[in-house]
Amino acid sequence: MVIQGLKKQAKLLYVGLTISGTSHANLIDQYVKLLMPRRPALNLNMRNSTLSKHAGDYLFKAISMPEYYLTSLSLRFCFLSFEQLIALSNALRFNKTLVKLDLGKNALKPCTARFVLDALLDNYCLSEVSFAGNFLDDEFAVDLAGVLEDNPVLYKVDIAGNPIGPAGAQALLNALLMKNETLGSLGDLNQNVYMGVRLREELR
Repeated sequence: MVIQGLKKQAKLLYVGLTISGTSHANLIDQYVKLLMPRRPALNLNMRNSTLSKHAGDYLFKAISMPEYYLTSLSLRFCFLSFEQLIALSNALRFNKTLVKLDLGKNALKPCTARFVLDALLDNYCLSEVSFAGNFLDDEFAVDLAGVLEDNPVLYKVDIAGNPIGPAGAQALLNALLMKNETLGSLGDLNQNVYMGVRLREELR
């Protein structure tokens, strides 16, 4: 009923719906299909959703094709599978419309987040990305520092609530001081207690 109501709107400017649990797979498939070519710009909130393979394929296609005007996407608490992260990363390489992406609370580890970071080396549309509340440590921070040296578009990369230590924080600080002039925020670094007070203050 929610989907039908949204489809009837003549000017769909924002979509926000939270669905949780695996029993709603068919509804999520319909939800993702709200992304149609030549529609107005969409902000899609899929927080707490369980993506089926079909929904994921459709969504990542929408990210990679300029005919779909998806500008903001939240996948917070979606716990994307490895295959879905690979598909998302590949889609981001061709993205021409998405400017904000939330991957917070997805239990990401450095080895899986690296695929997204690699895509950001080719992506010049995303300005805000959230990696908040994952399991990302110094290894991730070093990889992110490399991205920040080459990406001139990113304005906010939220890394709050990750176990990044002094070595990772120092790598980020060096990249920001020497090679980056565009990043404005790394999120609420008060949640990153492993960095140490001095490095947190310097990064802010």
